[in-house]
Amino acid sequence: MLNPTVIIEVISDSTESYDRGRKFEMYRTLESLTDYLLVAQDEPLVEHYSRMSDGRWALSEHKGMDAAVTIAFIDCTLALADIYDKIDFDADQPALRLVKEPATSLYTDPVGAQLDFASL
Repeated sequence: MLNPTVIIEVISDSTESYDRGRKFEMYRTLESLTDYLLVAQDEPLVEHYSRMSDGRWALSEHKGMDAAVTIAFIDCTLALADIYDKIDFDADQPALRLVKEPATSLYTDPVGAQLDFASL
């Protein structure tokens, strides 16, 4: 993608500091980027950074299976219950894994690319 407006990343212990630090620093230089979401693996938590009209970035935290993240720029709301569908946080395994079943798209962007969150 050349001009992303939204980037969503699943963070892990090995990439968390890079995703929050240097990578986000580079992403902030993209004029097209309006929203950056970090999805936790070990609990239902999404951190949403959104670019304000003055260029500053605001952080909102969405925690728990009843929470939802609204990405105003693309008129999209993501329920954490959908993001973490089929995830058992009590299991003794990584919380997020690839789901091997047909995916349901939650959003189709203006150029027709489907974004699928069922595999998170």
